[in-house]
Amino acid sequence: DGSLTKGGIPMGDHTVKIFDGKSQVFAFAFHAEPSAMPTLAGPLGASRAPGFVVASLAGSAKVYATPGMRGGVADQAPNPIPPAGLDIAAAGASETHLVIDDGKGKPRDLTVDSSALPVLTVILSGAADRVPVTVTANVPDGSVVVNGFIKGHLVNGSRVIQLEAGNWTVKVTHDGYQDAPEQKLQLKAGDTSPQKLNFDLAAVVSNATLSISSAPADAAVFIDDVRAGTVNGAGSFTKEISPGSHAISLRKPGFEELKITRDFKSGESAKLSGAMKSMSSLALKILPAAAHITVRRDGDSADLVIANNQSSPVHPGSYKITAEAQNFEPKTETVQVDPGKTVSLDWQLKPASGPVVAKKGADAFFENGPSWKVESGWWIHDVKGYSFLRNSPGVMVFDLLKDQHGGLFKKVRKIVFVADYRNEKNKILYTLDGHNLTRRVYTDGSAGEDKKVPHGMEANSSYRIMVELKPDAITIKNGAGKVLDTAPRSGGGGKFGFEDEVGVAPLGR
Repeated sequence: DGSLTKGGIPMGDHTVKIFDGKSQVFAFAFHAEPSAMPTLAGPLGASRAPGFVVASLAGSAKVYATPGMRGGVADQAPNPIPPAGLDIAAAGASETHLVIDDGKGKPRDLTVDSSALPVLTVILSGAADRVPVTVTANVPDGSVVVNGFIKGHLVNGSRVIQLEAGNWTVKVTHDGYQDAPEQKLQLKAGDTSPQKLNFDLAAVVSNATLSISSAPADAAVFIDDVRAGTVNGAGSFTKEISPGSHAISLRKPGFEELKITRDFKSGESAKLSGAMKSMSSLALKILPAAAHITVRRDGDSADLVIANNQSSPVHPGSYKITAEAQNFEPKTETVQVDPGKTVSLDWQLKPASGPVVAKKGADAFFENGPSWKVESGWWIHDVKGYSFLRNSPGVMVFDLLKDQHGGLFKKVRKIVFVADYRNEKNKILYTLDGHNLTRRVYTDGSAGEDKKVPHGMEANSSYRIMVELKPDAITIKNGAGKVLDTAPRSGGGGKFGFEDEVGVAPLGR
């Protein structure tokens, strides 16, 4: 079609020669350097095919021409092009347009290539008039396809092509993207006005495949803190996953939680090892059987309540263990728990030598009972910090009175309570307002997405919630027994309690 596009020319000195059959009609030498505009070795002399050469870089240009030609920026009068070339400054944010006049016909319009790579454009007189068409797209290096044939490639999302009069279809293609619809051009003879075409290609999104192997059977798999499935009996798990960054975690009672965060690429098959470390455990047998047992690992900010006469999974570390029972002397001991090991303690508390004052009021129920006060028949907790229950396993029922009763929602708009609390970075935070129960899980300081569910108790005179704490799960129901939320527990004996300034709690409830 009378044109040639060639890329990948190495740096250095080169000579261009154009032949008509065996007869040379045009020639010039140039020098190329990285990130610099090409320079011609000398003026263009007379030739059988008069023409011009435009060296360009990022919208700036230098025009070289055979003798007798005039040129300049499109909105200015053309001037004679000197033998050493005519410098053209970039037009800033817009494209740079040139007008070249050989004095033998209609002046030729040319759009300067705006790419960040050095470009040489050679146009000879005598060829059919061509229209500069600027093709842009949202992919930086897409292929420009004209009438079914690749005409060239975009550079930084742009390319100028020259087309003769006639009907053309143009599109841009790129691997990993859907082809944008073809655009049609009808160019008439004698019309050399620059044309512009823009294409917006949509990326082809294909999921990645997550494959987990060597994991404990029946381990729960979570993706971004949402339960995604269960490891099969062979220790493997496979699931499609959207491209992007995801947090993968495996949880199973008796094992330390395995956490992996990584980027997943479209179409990738990502293989992860699910090998989990066995948790350590404390096996405590304390007499009397009703003893209240708390443990605190060195470095943690709060105690954990663990059950008597059974093995409780814990993380490795140094633990301070305390056992208390009414009418018995408390006992405390520090033990070292090694990874994957079980530490067993068999204690019999000594009877108290004198009368023991039984815990009364809030102190019998809450670890920080003295921070509660009594006002008009209510226990009130309005100091900063959590108020944890002394015993957390089992089922607990709470009645929350609405403001018409002078109760819980008179001073506050929501109630916040915490479950499975191990430390500030690892806990489940619940918020109960007039319409919804909201749950947010914190893992190693990272907050998961809120899960909000209507509790359906707006019409009731009071809100009743039932909390069932099992070793591996927390279930919350409304007063009608409808399950509002179920969340997995860490297996580490996390505590249950209310956040600071919870409001009021009635005596005897």
